[in-house]
Amino acid sequence: PRRRIHNAIAKAMSICVAFSNKVMDTRLPQPAGCGDKYDISAWCWGRRLGTFSQSGRSMIEMLGVLAIIAVLSVGGIAGYSKAMEKWKINKTVEDYSYLIQGLLENIDDIKKMNSDCSYQYSMVDVAYAKGLVPGTWSRLNALGNADLEDSLGNNIRPFIRCNSLVIDFYLGGRFTGDKIYQSKGFSSRLCEALIQNMAQPLHAAVNSIGFSDGSAWYGDGVCGAGKQCLQSVSLSEIHKKCSSGLVFFLLTF
Repeated sequence: PRRRIHNAIAKAMSICVAFSNKVMDTRLPQPAGCGDKYDISAWCWGRRLGTFSQSGRSMIEMLGVLAIIAVLSVGGIAGYSKAMEKWKINKTVEDYSYLIQGLLENIDDIKKMNSDCSYQYSMVDVAYAKGLVPGTWSRLNALGNADLEDSLGNNIRPFIRCNSLVIDFYLGGRFTGDKIYQSKGFSSRLCEALIQNMAQPLHAAVNSIGFSDGSAWYGDGVCGAGKQCLQSVSLSEIHKKCSSGLVFFLLTF
C-alpha cells in the first residue's frame, strides 16, 4: 500500500511539473521596434518580462499555474498522510488480533493460571513463548515487565485475574496521573478501529469491554437484562464512546 501511494503521488507531480515546464518554456517573439536590447520602452520591457504577450503566456497566467501546482502538492501530501495513518491503524489492529487469537486458542488452560481476584498474573512471558508478540513491539521493563508497547507507542497489559483473561489498552502510552495508569494521548480513531474490527468480531468469546468512564458492553454470554450487547453496538455509538474523553479501556474473556 505504501509503494502504491508513493507511485500515485509521483505520477501526479510529474504531470504537474511537465505542464508547468511547457507553459514556462513559451517563447515571446520580439515585435517590431524592440530588436534593440537597449530599448527600455514600457511595451518592449513588458514583452521581455512576459507581462505583455501576443502568442505567449503572461506572468499572471504562469503564477496561476504555480499556485495550482502548490495546491495539488498540499492536497497530495495531505492525502498521503491520511492514507498512511489508515494503513498504520489497520496494521496495528491486525497485530492485536493475532495476539488475542493466539491467547484464546488456549483460553481454558490460561484461565486456570490464576484464580486470585486481587493479583494480576502477567501474560507477557506466555505471549513471547508462543510467538504471539510482533517483532516491532517491545517489553516495557520500567513497568515490571508486565506491559507491551506496540510500534505506534500504545501500551497494553495482558494478565490473568480471577480466572479471566484481561487486556488493558492504553492508547498513546500511559503514565500515573490524576487517574492511575492514564493514557498519554488517547487516539479515538484507533479506539474505533479496535472495537469495530477486533472486539466486535469476538462478541461470542468476549465477556465484556469496559471503559474508563465506568460503562461497559457485554459479550453474547452475558448481555441482556439491561446489559448492552457488544454485537449490536452501532458505529455511531462506537464513535461517540471513543470521542468522549476516555483514558483507557479493557477486554475481559
